[in-house]
Amino acid sequence: MGLLRGIQMGTESYHDLFKRLCSYAGLHCEVIQGYSKGAGYRPGMRIEGNKFRNSWTAVNIAGSWCFINCNWGARHVKGPQYTDDDADGVSTDGKMQFYYKCDEFYFVTDPEDHIYQHYPDDPKWQLLECPITLTEFITLPIVKSPFFTYGLRFTVHYDCIQYTQDGIVVLQLKIPSLLGFGYTFEAKDKTLNPSRLEGRVMLRIVGHNAIFTIAPPKAGRYFFTIYAKDDWNSESLQSACAFRIKCVENRDVIKSPFPKVPFFGPTPLMQRCGVVPETHLDPLINCSHEDVMCTFKLEDRDVKLSYTYKYYGPWEHDNEDFQRFVFVKHRDTRSLTYQIRCPLQGKYVFTILGESEEITAEGTASYDCLFRYLVECRQPGKDKRPLPRACHRWLQGTLLEPLTGDIPMDRHVTFRVRAPLANDVALLIGDVWFHFKELHDSIWEGSVTTGNSAGKAKLYAKLDKDRSRFSPLIEFQVK
Repeated sequence: MGLLRGIQMGTESYHDLFKRLCSYAGLHCEVIQGYSKGAGYRPGMRIEGNKFRNSWTAVNIAGSWCFINCNWGARHVKGPQYTDDDADGVSTDGKMQFYYKCDEFYFVTDPEDHIYQHYPDDPKWQLLECPITLTEFITLPIVKSPFFTYGLRFTVHYDCIQYTQDGIVVLQLKIPSLLGFGYTFEAKDKTLNPSRLEGRVMLRIVGHNAIFTIAPPKAGRYFFTIYAKDDWNSESLQSACAFRIKCVENRDVIKSPFPKVPFFGPTPLMQRCGVVPETHLDPLINCSHEDVMCTFKLEDRDVKLSYTYKYYGPWEHDNEDFQRFVFVKHRDTRSLTYQIRCPLQGKYVFTILGESEEITAEGTASYDCLFRYLVECRQPGKDKRPLPRACHRWLQGTLLEPLTGDIPMDRHVTFRVRAPLANDVALLIGDVWFHFKELHDSIWEGSVTTGNSAGKAKLYAKLDKDRSRFSPLIEFQVK
């Protein structure tokens, strides 16, 4: 009782209690004194004197020493705990209710992981073959328990202070599976307008790697913290690791902001929809002069897909519909190819959407992100014309001509398309139908007069020979 009363009064620690319990169980336990990177510690801070002093325990189990920090493991605040009486997580006296959850990372922790947060006064209690110095301990990045709990690893050794090269810092983590990430990017200079820090971090998921690219807006010192979660739909993120970023370079290497989107790469819905990228696994696409062709493998032939395509500068423009610069070049039962065109220099975000299981308020199916690309165009091609727009029944076909989405008025234009599934093909302009003639190899050809009115021109096909219905395949604009 005296020991419990001492813990209540603050004269004894949980480690003293744990050591006493170990002695009752016949286990040899040592309370270790040293420094720890706990609350209030930021990357690169000096450690000296009584600041950041802490204690933890080591227990000998079956002849091997292992670390246990029962204080940190038992005081892991998970968040507000709701009850039937406190539906908003607030008690009757108006105070927020919190609960504690055991963090099992701090029980029997591997020495290689333990050293990121704990530095003992006696080097032998590092339990490492090659103990590190206090200076080396300080240079380690801040790494929290969720980093190891979620199976994260650094691809290379990183110091806690990272210096920009050519205006950026790149940090890469190995991930065992698709995780959700978040981050914060703060300037040490509190006078810097927070709006200047927006869009200064790009996250790419490439296979089993999470790649963070940080581009500070000006020379100075910054703090960068990575958060992670294993439940994609959860709003709860836990701090995984943190760094200090230093930019000492001239203004001529400062990069422009990235598009303000959470990440680039796949989502869990992509796997559920059976869509697999075949040509561009890295969501960062650099292009010059040529259109980009992105091909995906389809494991579900009937999967319903859509897309968005947006321009993020840096140039001013009067184009309100960049969707017209993406065309479904080909789709069959096993693959899908998008043709992507960049009419302006700069950054574009191309997002592939798939039908989710959720239903909108209007009773229609909703579409969520499957994969998001960042397309960086350094030099647009000579052909800056919009592309045709494919309809959802555009399957197993090939558009031979015209290859542009805009058709001039008062012109005779020849259309040719390979449509293996069609029994008849026709083009509708206004209220006039132009029926095509089948040549060979499922190629249909028609010569049409566009007329003197602007509007849509739609290519239709009769896909069921027993029905008279025509389905839309491709849409053009008469201008």
